[in-house]
Amino acid sequence: MEAMEELLNDLCSDIEYASHEIKSESVTFYAVSKQQQAECPDCGQISAKADSSYERVIYDLPIMGKRTIIVLRAQTFKCANEACRRKSFSERFSFLEPHSRRTKRLNSHLLEIAVETSAIKASSAAKNSIAPIGRTAIGRLIKKNPPS
Repeated sequence: MEAMEELLNDLCSDIEYASHEIKSESVTFYAVSKQQQAECPDCGQISAKADSSYERVIYDLPIMGKRTIIVLRAQTFKCANEACRRKSFSERFSFLEPHSRRTKRLNSHLLEIAVETSAIKASSAAKNSIAPIGRTAIGRLIKKNPPS
């Protein structure tokens, strides 16, 4: 079990391992956020006023040839700046782009596959063993990160 905790800690120190489940086709980690405060993405004000929590399902690089899923209990915070137009916001994590359901390192891996083959082949390969992603999403990933 310690090895599983280590895998999550290597990904991000702001999340805490709760448990895991290994199935025939996937490894699922359950984790909770350890952040006590977060920065408002609009005004930059730091807030410690936790509003609520919600579950995020995130895909990461495969482990042991199995799809890796992280079920993360994340928080929303109330902005402490009364003049800010954003009343509440979700905390951010260093290993994720805002609103993303895939880790940055998984996106990089998918981008490598797409550049070497095609968006269609990358999508097909990903759906079978990595994460559910369509060719349109792969195309957006390529547009956002054009190859050098």
